[in-house]
Amino acid sequence: MSLFFKEYDTFIANLTLNTFSISINSVYCYTWDVVMDWGMAQQVAQPLCSVKSPGDTSCQSTILRARLRFGFPLSFGIMITNFILRFSWMLRFYHEQIFQSFDSFVLATQFLEVFRRALWNLLRVEWELIKNSPPLAKGKEFDPIVYNVEMGTTISPTNLNKA
Repeated sequence: MSLFFKEYDTFIANLTLNTFSISINSVYCYTWDVVMDWGMAQQVAQPLCSVKSPGDTSCQSTILRARLRFGFPLSFGIMITNFILRFSWMLRFYHEQIFQSFDSFVLATQFLEVFRRALWNLLRVEWELIKNSPPLAKGKEFDPIVYNVEMGTTISPTNLNKA
């Protein structure tokens, strides 16, 4: 009987270690996504913002970044969804309770990963576009750049008529 409890204790210790390791990996990868891949939360050293008026965006630009193509609600929603889906791999410890078969578990987690990567790509492409575009004058809106392959020139909507 004591051999059973010893194996059970070893199983629980391994499960705890695996869960802890996957959690550390997920948090690290999420932090890398936000700071390095999306260019957000890079002004964290500044004091936390305080919203002075309903239209004040200083808090949004301190937490995320000053220029957001998709706006604060959608960008923040993508960040939260990415954080939750980063932990979807932990479902493998409970797949017998949640899914009818192992195949349905694999299919579900693969669909979740594809969805997470699609959302990740939205903010990644947005960040690359912002990073590689010229700085805007104060008060101007985001000016997407279009590359004209035939002419080999860069066209923005503000000088579209000149091309």
